[in-house]
Amino acid sequence: MDISRLLMDFEDIYFDFHMQVVDGL
Repeated sequence: MDISRLLMDFEDIYFDFHMQVVDGL
């Protein structure tokens, strides 16, 4: 299990989610 890759994927998902929330405000 590659932790670094998992963190990168999580950052991408979190960033996309954060941007959607900001656009929704």
